[in-house]
Amino acid sequence: MILIINLCKHELHYFEFVKPVEDIVVKTGMSYDVVSINYLTKEHLDSADKIIICGTSLRDFSYEKKDFSWIKNYEKPILGICAGFQVICESYNFKTKKGIEIGLKSISFDKKFLGIKGVKQVYCLHNNIIEKDAKFAKEFKTYSNSENIQAIKKHTKQVYATLFHPEIRNRTVIENFLYI
Repeated sequence: MILIINLCKHELHYFEFVKPVEDIVVKTGMSYDVVSINYLTKEHLDSADKIIICGTSLRDFSYEKKDFSWIKNYEKPILGICAGFQVICESYNFKTKKGIEIGLKSISFDKKFLGIKGVKQVYCLHNNIIEKDAKFAKEFKTYSNSENIQAIKKHTKQVYATLFHPEIRNRTVIENFLYI
């Protein structure tokens, strides 16, 4: 079962940030459940085969007050998208900083990341970025040659994250994650 975690504070934002991810999962025929971060339980985490942590709107920071300490010890595959990227980084004690990117960007993926490689157009909609340093590089492999880190994978686990929104462009990233 695929667990899709909804970080959105406002119900209407579900249709922009969660529903497109849900639609991709539906097309695979895989079973799934969508749960709001407000109602996430250990039972949800235990019953999942994989987890997707969706993004949320630019003015929604309510997820920052939630407990994501479970990510560090979770052994099943996780994909974080935008705000999901940020909570994954922060769960490993890497802080984000202001870095607004809105709109389409061409990003060069120097290594294959969940099925994409080369120059790809991605959709960005975020307020925060992560800085790559030696400590970060010991924990995460980065996949893009861009000003800001756009895609990562934990060295020792199947924990992936994108700062961009693959549900808008590059849906194959999510599809490939579902089949790992």
